[in-house]
Amino acid sequence: MDRPSNTTYDIVEKFLETLAGSTLAQRRTYLHEYLTYLGSAMPSKKGEPTMNDVLDQKNIDSWLAAARNGETRRRAGGRELRAVAAPNSMAARITTINTFSRFCGRPLRLPRPKTEPADRLTPVEAHRTVRLLVSHQPPRMTAAAWERSVAIVALAVCTGHGMSGLHVMRLRDAELGYRLPRVRVAGEWYPLDAFTGKVLTRWLMTRRAMMSSGSRRNGPPVENLWVTVKCGRRRGNRVTTPASGGPATLRTLVAAQRNLTTQVLGVPLRLEQFCAAREDNRHQHPTTSRISYPTRFALSAQVDQRFSKPGIPDRKRLFPDERRIPGGNRGR
Repeated sequence: MDRPSNTTYDIVEKFLETLAGSTLAQRRTYLHEYLTYLGSAMPSKKGEPTMNDVLDQKNIDSWLAAARNGETRRRAGGRELRAVAAPNSMAARITTINTFSRFCGRPLRLPRPKTEPADRLTPVEAHRTVRLLVSHQPPRMTAAAWERSVAIVALAVCTGHGMSGLHVMRLRDAELGYRLPRVRVAGEWYPLDAFTGKVLTRWLMTRRAMMSSGSRRNGPPVENLWVTVKCGRRRGNRVTTPASGGPATLRTLVAAQRNLTTQVLGVPLRLEQFCAAREDNRHQHPTTSRISYPTRFALSAQVDQRFSKPGIPDRKRLFPDERRIPGGNRGR
């Protein structure tokens, strides 16, 4: 498998083409991390690593040891940059290598460590925590990133879905023009309470302002509900996001939500910890999709109609109890 016409990166891309959704994002992240590590661990070797290098047991063990010690991190952990990797992350790395090696016809069958499910908040704790996050902007987080993150957390509490389900939402999946506002996640509709509706409305106002200004004014329409709020960082050979308003990646949303909980609460919380536990593999709202709703309206038309009228309620009227941490207007 070391033919020049079938390079290592080509084989990796062919493997990734067989995946989709959150699994694709996870496998891509860890395979690119492994290839980057091999490139830095073998500086004397010219060119990209071969498949023999990638599937070598010694190289895999070396990478896993470095990852376990936090040496492959690109973002700060809960306490420091070199924080020890969580057992779930190590299990995902080993699963990635096992799956990729099986795709290449050379299965390794490495043993996976036991995963540790995160403790979930009770419904009361989740609702109180969301209200705390909504009323406190972290000092090292832009207002737009904060509003986007708290809207995601509020939807997670309201629908019971994690980041993998919320990340792919489009504008048409949020319909606030109903007598009972609702959102669609994973093909099912969920009604929104008044608090969550206000939080999502605030993000839609910010998103609309970003999309109608700057380089995005004359650009192609972006249907993603969650968009970037600033220029992206360069990662390897990947081109950076030229400006705000582009589709936000799963990694961007996860990092922002982790940053929010770390700054406000002092500890990082995964989005799934805000979701109520499921019983018998059934969702906590099994009959929500059968609710009868009024006549359908398009979200874009509804937003334009609501926010173009004179006398639109400003942010203080929407959120009278909103407070900001000193220094909260600073961007990062």
